[in-house]
Amino acid sequence: MDITQLILDDHHEQRRLFAIIEQIDRSDTEPLSAVWGRLAAFLEVHAAAEEAIFYPELLKVGIAARRKAGVEGETLDAIHDHNEIRDAVAEAARHS
Repeated sequence: MDITQLILDDHHEQRRLFAIIEQIDRSDTEPLSAVWGRLAAFLEVHAAAEEAIFYPELLKVGIAARRKAGVEGETLDAIHDHNEIRDAVAEAARHS
């Protein structure tokens, strides 16, 4: 299995679910909540998998290539982005 392709496929699915949400009338909360629930769970699982599986391997490769500082910075930026997404999901959960 190609982890990079899996990540790209996940990103495509995330964009697809966001596009579906954009098409749902804001007053139609039942389908909106259903799609959002799927997307929110998907975002968390994806972020957790990247952080637990992909990023540690990325760091190993970067260190072996003597790019530790660059790879560490990129990884920390990505984790920061994931945390911002988590915060946004938590905020959205406070609304119907």
